[in-house]
Amino acid sequence: MTLLTRYTALNVLFVITCIPVVTIGPALTALYSTVFAYNDHEDINLHREYLKRFKREFLPGLLSSIIFLVLAALIIFGFAWIAYAKSLVLLRAFDKFSDPNKAQEQPTYVNSSASL
Repeated sequence: MTLLTRYTALNVLFVITCIPVVTIGPALTALYSTVFAYNDHEDINLHREYLKRFKREFLPGLLSSIIFLVLAALIIFGFAWIAYAKSLVLLRAFDKFSDPNKAQEQPTYVNSSASL
């Protein structure tokens, strides 16, 4: 097997193990550790090594993916809150210029020809 077919088969196995969304963290952890192990020792079987590392590092990978998802949710919430606060500041700035009492007043016109 060539190196390209080995890595292609490893990536297909990675995609299959990523199908349940919960296992993305453990699958990434196993993929990285398998590739690094292959760089150190080129005589390992990538498929077996990946599955062995996937089982071994399931809980730490799951924990890291939960931490990543929580941080990503906090960042997204922060950006949404900043956008909301920015829109509130802009609305307050426009309230200064649009007085509701002035909108109800009717302009008074003075007939300049009446004094003649």
